[in-house]
Amino acid sequence: MAEVERASSQSSAVAEAQRQQAQKDAEVRAAQRQEIADDEAAREAQRAAALQKQEKQDLAVA
Repeated sequence: MAEVERASSQSSAVAEAQRQQAQKDAEVRAAQRQEIADDEAAREAQRAAALQKQEKQDLAVA
């Protein structure tokens, strides 16, 4: 009987470790998605600034 309890306890510990690892993996993926979104937003802001600068130059020439 003690061996069954020990096996059950080990199984529970393994399941908990897997759950924790899955949680960590999910957090890493969320952080990576946020970093990608931030990079895309920064690039979009740079494009908008460059476009605005070009438009001002075009108006100055016209």
